[in-house]
Amino acid sequence: MTNLGEFFKQTCNKPYTRHKYKLVYSNGQSVVFDSYEEVQMAWFDAPAEYLSHVDVIDRGGFK
Repeated sequence: MTNLGEFFKQTCNKPYTRHKYKLVYSNGQSVVFDSYEEVQMAWFDAPAEYLSHVDVIDRGGFK
């Protein structure tokens, strides 16, 4: 088996800030998160019947 380190190299140490993430609940309410990790934690903490989807929002520029 080949080591994944041979294929993937990190190109930048800066945080990835090109998107925001909007968690939409089944009742129409939503919450916007600055990072994928935050929206992922909120998604897995909520009961499945309360969840609808996640929208990825382009920040519209580079930092």
